Amino acid sequence: MLNTPGIPSVIRKRAQTPPHLRPDATTTARGPGAQDPEDLKTQQQEQKKKMETIYHAGDILEAAKVLDLNILRDTALLWIAEDFWLSPLPDDWEEAVTDEDHAYYVNAKTGVTQWEHPLEQYYKGLIHMKKGCQEEVDRAKMANPPSEGEVREMGDYFGVDLDAEPHCRHLLEEAVCMPLPPGWRDDEQSGNFVNDRKGITTTNHPLDPYFVESIRRMRVSVLRRTQPKKATSVEQAEAVSALLAARAEGKPPIEVLGLHPSANRAEARRRFRYLSLLVHPDKNASAGAADAFKVLADAYKAL
Repeated sequence: MLNTPGIPSVIRKRAQTPPHLRPDATTTARGPGAQDPEDLKTQQQEQKKKMETIYHAGDILEAAKVLDLNILRDTALLWIAEDFWLSPLPDDWEEAVTDEDHAYYVNAKTGVTQWEHPLEQYYKGLIHMKKGCQEEVDRAKMANPPSEGEVREMGDYFGVDLDAEPHCRHLLEEAVCMPLPPGWRDDEQSGNFVNDRKGITTTNHPLDPYFVESIRRMRVSVLRRTQPKKATSVEQAEAVSALLAARAEGKPPIEVLGLHPSANRAEARRRFRYLSLLVHPDKNASAGAADAFKVLADAYKAL
């Protein structure tokens, strides 16, 4: 949550206003009604193509559950669950695992420990936007455009200098026009936002985490285009080289991850998460990072 004391008056003003599972192996035995081998091959290729962006059904479905996505009604939004699973943790955050293989998160800088993934609220906000809120915000902007003063007040709230960061303006305008999500209300007496059904009270707008992370990602995107690439660490460079070499040597997926063939699924999962933090293009500026991450993801998918 933001450490800014109080809520800008502009927020008060506006706030009131399938599961993709791997197919079973299909028999190729000939007989009455049996599929032609060429048709079968084509069908398998099509199925593989449809699934090439799904790295492991169990992980994606687990991520969807965390984000409160309904895998039957929200099939079109499962890409958000996939992105959530693959996204590297923010700076200073690390993933740890209990003896029962439950993940939790530690901020190495502040010492904070929590069960909730640091980006969970951002992705829940993204889902909210994709489920119709974006259109609602766009209509509000057209009907009642935010004033310059409102946008700058929102910039102060989120720590954005509009003169230096004009690329963040559209996000601040959206924040000005953002209504409260369903189930939330602005309690004027206490000055807090309240969700009675969930029993939650907060001093910040419930969609603040979405805008905080959106602004951070916008800054990263601009820096990537305008600033010289930062040097990668020795560990990052070695991870990229190892993954690219594994692909060139044709190693089996489990060895691409640097694990012994006897490694179990939990070990593979932890290794994948560790390597993804080293080679993900958002964390690694080297030329081969994108290719290395694809090698890593393809290997994990193939397990």
